[in-house]
Amino acid sequence: MIIWKRPSPDFQISKKPGTGASIHEATGYTVIVAFDVGNLSHVAQVIRQKHPAAEIIMAADNDQWKPDIGNVGVDSAKNAAIEIDAKLAIPSFKDTTTKPTDFNDLSILEGPEAVKSQISAAAEVDKSEILTAKIEKILPLDLLKQELEIERLAKKYKIRKSKIDQYIRKKTGNGNDEKKIVEEIEPAENPVDGGKLLDAILSEISKRVVLPDGAAETMSLWIMLTYCHSRDDKNIQAGDTQHSNPRS
Repeated sequence: MIIWKRPSPDFQISKKPGTGASIHEATGYTVIVAFDVGNLSHVAQVIRQKHPAAEIIMAADNDQWKPDIGNVGVDSAKNAAIEIDAKLAIPSFKDTTTKPTDFNDLSILEGPEAVKSQISAAAEVDKSEILTAKIEKILPLDLLKQELEIERLAKKYKIRKSKIDQYIRKKTGNGNDEKKIVEEIEPAENPVDGGKLLDAILSEISKRVVLPDGAAETMSLWIMLTYCHSRDDKNIQAGDTQHSNPRS
């Protein structure tokens, strides 16, 4: 159920007409009915596009009595709330003997005031909770499918892809992959000829990568700079090292 609450928030969105009627009766807010859980996200996005500044509440069905398929009502409402930056209200019940699920049931069991109170207590969705659950589901996938899902999740939840990769590495015990690829380098025992070192780096880059003119030299200098900066925590002046084979 999408709830348009005046003066604040503006909309409430729900799935069923009965739920919408109970919310409107209890709060007086504008309520938009999506009719089907699969339609919830689409309706929410349409409302957000038409009213970008509106405060919206997603009123979920608490399908807690279907453990075989999960709590579809809450999960769908959470996802829709995240997609349109809305708040979420989930009905809770003092007496669950009749296995109640929605705000219409809450109105019947505890009255309109209970509905109004719980709608007023709608809160922002914890995105990390949902994202973590979705990442857990892609762990068993092969690398290609996993990569596609990571890109999709990063875009949907507005998080850097590298952060999801990092979480997966830690979860799968591959958090030290980088150390296996790039070993920690110890300083040389004796002074190093900077020019010869730059020539050696340049030679290795040129063997392996085709680059525009001057790019390999730039990369060589950058490698030297970043390594020394990380070791000494200070910038290196360009004149500190004389190259044995200067290039224009």
